[in-house]
Amino acid sequence: MDAGGSVSKASVRRSLAVLKLRLVEDALAQGDRLSLDRRLAELKSSTIDLLEIDPADSFFWLIYYWCQLTTEGFSPSQLDLLVFSYDLGPNEGWVAIKRNRLALSVISQLSDSMSKRVVDEFAGMVAAGLIVDAASSLNSVAAPLRSRLLEGLTKVPLAERERLARYLNDTTTIEVVIPGVKLPEKRFY
Repeated sequence: MDAGGSVSKASVRRSLAVLKLRLVEDALAQGDRLSLDRRLAELKSSTIDLLEIDPADSFFWLIYYWCQLTTEGFSPSQLDLLVFSYDLGPNEGWVAIKRNRLALSVISQLSDSMSKRVVDEFAGMVAAGLIVDAASSLNSVAAPLRSRLLEGLTKVPLAERERLARYLNDTTTIEVVIPGVKLPEKRFY
């Protein structure tokens, strides 16, 4: 701690922010609305503290965006926080897992170049073999956006597109056409 009582090391601040995030996740999982507001405020404060000394942390820009979205509701001014996360960690799969669904929910509010990044991130998730998470993103959007995401898969290796198609075929009821992939029809017996 410095003379003013603040934690000065980024690693300690990151650990505190991760702990606060876990407490928020626990409150959400338990439906503990009484402590959720307090825990979100603590997470937001810890995240701001971390970003003050480590502004290059793409994950915690995403967490700050999510905190703002959760506590204040959507505002177009918050989109800069999401953009910072993309700028600082464009190819971080573990961040993309959480970021892609959040970004998809506001894609109509994003610039054309930013929405392309979101679609490309989805394709990157499939290419990296993050099939379950990519399917979750795909299932979270309406048909027009789903089609756009699927069209973005044309440069993904065929083997990964086939894996996604098989997973969707086995686990969901939505009908999708993945470019270049032909699967047998579903059997319901």
